[in-house]
Amino acid sequence: MDSTPNNGKLLFDVGGTFLKAVIADGNGRFVPDTEYSVPMPSDGPREEIEQALIAAVERGMRSAADRGLRIGCTGIAFPGPFDFGLGIPLMTHKFRNIYGISLLDLLRTRTDVGPTMPVLFMHDVNAAMLGEMRCGNARGFANAALIALGTGLAWSSATGCGGSWPSSATGRSSPAVSTARCNTLRPVPLGSPSTRNRSATESSKIMSPNADSYDSTAR
Repeated sequence: MDSTPNNGKLLFDVGGTFLKAVIADGNGRFVPDTEYSVPMPSDGPREEIEQALIAAVERGMRSAADRGLRIGCTGIAFPGPFDFGLGIPLMTHKFRNIYGISLLDLLRTRTDVGPTMPVLFMHDVNAAMLGEMRCGNARGFANAALIALGTGLAWSSATGCGGSWPSSATGRSSPAVSTARCNTLRPVPLGSPSTRNRSATESSKIMSPNADSYDSTAR
């Protein structure tokens, strides 16, 4: 991936309420005053979800151009289940109306991402984990773990990585990404009856060793 100073990276964190975005320069540093967000109607119709993603890309491209940057690649952190290699959401608890739809194809055909720009999809908690390994509290450590607390509870761990980071973004997982293992609970409001009454043993049973799957008992 080109790392020249004027080759920017458009980075997205897609959530159920908002899509948050920022532009990074060729060295991976955030460009000042480029953070923004757009509403993301995860329970809305397919057209609204797709348009939110398209609008976010268009806004990022304009922002980069205003600063003399050329976006050379795009990185998208998304919750799971999700086919991160093909850019296809597989969720039914949210984003259900884009289940099985290729977001990679959407970006390539309806935005300036076009047919050749490198695009990398990654589990959102793995993305946070690798961010900590590259420039956060886990920097320089070969083994690290991260717990994310939000609407649901998620955990990611990486072993033998030494702070490694994906060296390319092609729309398929890189070796560095595959070393990060993510176990995730189906998002439920913490403190609800379904979670208050679970023992630690019961909770451990609903954790899946696969970032792309959830146990149906975790409701």
